[in-house]
Amino acid sequence: MKQTFPRRAVLAALAAAVAPGIAAAQSLDAWPDKPVKLIVPFTAGGPTDTVARLIATGLQAAWKQPVVIDYKPGAGTVLGTGIVAKSPADGYTLGMAITALTINPSLQPNLSYDTKKDIVGVSQVAQAHFGLFAHPSQPFNTMPELIAYAKKNPQALSFATPGAGTGTHRRARCWRTWPASRWSTCRTRAARRRSRT
Repeated sequence: MKQTFPRRAVLAALAAAVAPGIAAAQSLDAWPDKPVKLIVPFTAGGPTDTVARLIATGLQAAWKQPVVIDYKPGAGTVLGTGIVAKSPADGYTLGMAITALTINPSLQPNLSYDTKKDIVGVSQVAQAHFGLFAHPSQPFNTMPELIAYAKKNPQALSFATPGAGTGTHRRARCWRTWPASRWSTCRTRAARRRSRT
């Protein structure tokens, strides 16, 4: 049975989940007394942006202050996360994080921030699942069929990810280890645009 929740109830729950963690470190009567910035480490229009917009709407209603979404894409979320890490610890700059927050330190040992010391988790606000999709004209419909196709056609497949260090990228890299397969990486349009800026 599919469960549905009214949008306002979800927004109120998100605001209630996020507010106490920040408010505990601030004077309750004084904070927030100005706009709060919410850093999204991707371009607009993706799933992280969608969740951020819902959160911003709920927090604005709860706090009676603007919550401004600021898009800082690039480097598999490293650029946006770095901005959050270097911001004053006053609760006026928040950031959206995905699995890349925990993956990037192992891929990039010289990050400009320490994920254990410079970033503090406030709340889990969403859960996402990976999906594998292909055009209907492809000759496979199941994972075993895809694996067999990859073995017979080692250079015929490619995959797209939102950037190096993201969970999608790491999962797709695992597929490249299948025997006799050589998948090529294609960055999504948004990732290609980010690399040009």
